[in-house]
Amino acid sequence: MRKTAPSTILTWVRTWVVTLSSEATLLGTSLGVKPQVLADIINNSTGRSWSSEVCDFARRFVAGNNRDKNLTADCYHQINHPDPAVKVGTSSPPAHRQYEGGFVTKLAHKDLGLAVRAAEEAGVSLELGKRCEEIYRPLATGQQWSNRDFSCVLQALRDLKGRSGPSRPSL
Repeated sequence: MRKTAPSTILTWVRTWVVTLSSEATLLGTSLGVKPQVLADIINNSTGRSWSSEVCDFARRFVAGNNRDKNLTADCYHQINHPDPAVKVGTSSPPAHRQYEGGFVTKLAHKDLGLAVRAAEEAGVSLELGKRCEEIYRPLATGQQWSNRDFSCVLQALRDLKGRSGPSRPSL
């Protein structure tokens, strides 16, 4: 059996979280909910996750150890939402930079493939993992998204939806 790095498994989890956040955003905005309103609801409920808001754990660690008296345990949050319309403070996630920077899609897809193959070899059924790999495959191999942050999946899903019909007006 192949040895799989924990980072490959982490990428599998992260791509699913980003894809789920992207699909939730696409659904909400298609139903007329403004992206910021939806993000605020998600971030103030059990839907809060890495792809909707990220704490800077290094700064929290320093604050927790009182190495810097100006920092508190919840001093710094960075938004990492895949929708560029969602803003929190002065953060600048990849979505605010046309998905430049961050973890590129082709590498995320490579790790997804490794995780799916490792699961197959171990006799573990990763149905969601297989589907996520299928979603990212055309993004990873195409010119438009392969070198952009993997949160570009939201824009790719929007582009696909745009070819299938109009959305409802925003509230």
